[in-house]
Amino acid sequence: MSESEKIAYLKKLDSHPNQLKIDSKNYQFGETETTRMIFYKLNICADFKPILPYNLERIFVNDAINRAREIEKNSNTFNDYIYEAIKIELNNHVNKDELIKGQLNIIYNELFSRNSIAKDIVLTHLNDYAFKLTENNIFFSKEAKEGFEHLVDIIDVSGLKTKHFKTLWFEYGKSSNRLIIKCNSEEFMNYVYNTYLKDEKRVNFTKNSPRGNEALKSAFQMREINFKNRIIFKKVY
Repeated sequence: MSESEKIAYLKKLDSHPNQLKIDSKNYQFGETETTRMIFYKLNICADFKPILPYNLERIFVNDAINRAREIEKNSNTFNDYIYEAIKIELNNHVNKDELIKGQLNIIYNELFSRNSIAKDIVLTHLNDYAFKLTENNIFFSKEAKEGFEHLVDIIDVSGLKTKHFKTLWFEYGKSSNRLIIKCNSEEFMNYVYNTYLKDEKRVNFTKNSPRGNEALKSAFQMREINFKNRIIFKKVY
């Protein structure tokens, strides 16, 4: 957004008269509804691709603010139904993850401005969506990445070989019905070689299903038990 676009954007706000002049470089996040609306529109909604039409954007922001008020009254409402309602409502959008993150971001900032302890409940999910939208991310979630690293840690770094990642790909990869690795085989190989096997000669270890690796599969399955949330490794159908 250019400087002139930002100022024009601010003039659309219902709470501002048209003649209002604001230097968008110097505006501050404040403790008023108006300044928070400015913050949300310029720093959250303006980054959506594709951007929401103005009338839908206003509904989007107001919905988040109203949800924050409900959560402030009873923090259980977030996990009980509000979080699921957000995901269902935005599920059909091509940029659904962006929109869900934006909704959570506004809710979090509203709760933060009210010093509500409920903000920490929202922050966990907000961080997860921020992670999911990270460029070149190959995992379904932040916890999925932690789970993968937990499995890899069973092997000494100096002893890691392609056979380990071959087993991990076929057991936890895209076609495994587990919500761990979401990328295709080429992206997974790039991640492995750039992260763990930097000095190894590159070979395509995702081509054929591994044989004679029962001991390694069992070791990874046993390792699952010690993870903080072992449910993440369950198959989904």
